[in-house]
Amino acid sequence: MGVYLLIETRSSWESPEVDRFLEVATALVGERHQVDLYLVQNGVLNARAGANGPLAPLIAAHAVPIWVDEFSLNSRALSRRDLVDGVDVTGIDQLVELLTRPGCKPIWH
Repeated sequence: MGVYLLIETRSSWESPEVDRFLEVATALVGERHQVDLYLVQNGVLNARAGANGPLAPLIAAHAVPIWVDEFSLNSRALSRRDLVDGVDVTGIDQLVELLTRPGCKPIWH
């Protein structure tokens, strides 16, 4: 079983590749890997409540921890109350902690 950190920088409105990238998270979980998802830059827009984004299946069915970068969120005039339930807002220090776990395989998109 591997440890994966998927980092998304774009919103699904910017590129259809974002939805496919998030499907990778679902596939990895299906293969019993540990997966975390970190949203940064425009990727934080995927976590907006009511955005009809692709995160709901990850939150509900697969229990993938989803981290949202606080600086990116604030830079887009959003706050915690604008997000779907099930995501955690954190600083870049959390990203560093996730990246430096033993055996972590980061995939940056």
